[in-house]
Amino acid sequence: MKRLVTRRGIARVVGLVGLAACSQVAAVHHPVQYVAEKTPQQVWIVRRHNDSVYAMQSPRLEGDTLVGFTLPTEKTLAQYVEIPGMDIKQMRARQAAPIRTGALLLGLTGAFVFVYQKEVGSSSGAALKQGDDACFCDFDDICC
Repeated sequence: MKRLVTRRGIARVVGLVGLAACSQVAAVHHPVQYVAEKTPQQVWIVRRHNDSVYAMQSPRLEGDTLVGFTLPTEKTLAQYVEIPGMDIKQMRARQAAPIRTGALLLGLTGAFVFVYQKEVGSSSGAALKQGDDACFCDFDDICC
């Protein structure tokens, strides 16, 4: 039972690490085009005129204006916001991270091979040597 719980825990951790490794929050170079093409769930915007930062949920375009709702905070509720495309100083969005994903897969493959060799390689029933004589063990026999 304990081994099953440990395996489930390891699977959960690997899943969370996998989610984190497969994406990253990165700068968007052409914000208006990015929102039109990718329809992101959430973006972070820095406005030009006052350097204020907005976390916007489900942004969409109306002409060249970005519209959506800010995320609620402890002090404020969600607010409807319209930001002209020319007023966007910087935008960040969650994007795919193929290099980190590849590194994760490579690391998991290496870990699997290592554990497999330790578990299966050590219990293969190989011959035990005592001197020059080899003896083969059975589950019922006492070896050498």
